[in-house]
Amino acid sequence: MHVRTFLYLLANAFACMSVFLCARARFPHKFILPFRCCIFMGKTAQLRAGNVIIS
Repeated sequence: MHVRTFLYLLANAFACMSVFLCARARFPHKFILPFRCCIFMGKTAQLRAGNVIIS
């Protein structure tokens, strides 16, 4: 695993946590929304990491 890939995944994890906590604070009864956002951000981070590895 490249260092850049690790940094991308780490940044994605922090962004995911912040989005999740923010959504929990604003919408305590909605659990699906932050998870969807988290999955979407994870996919974009994987695509970016893949592009970094390829290039």
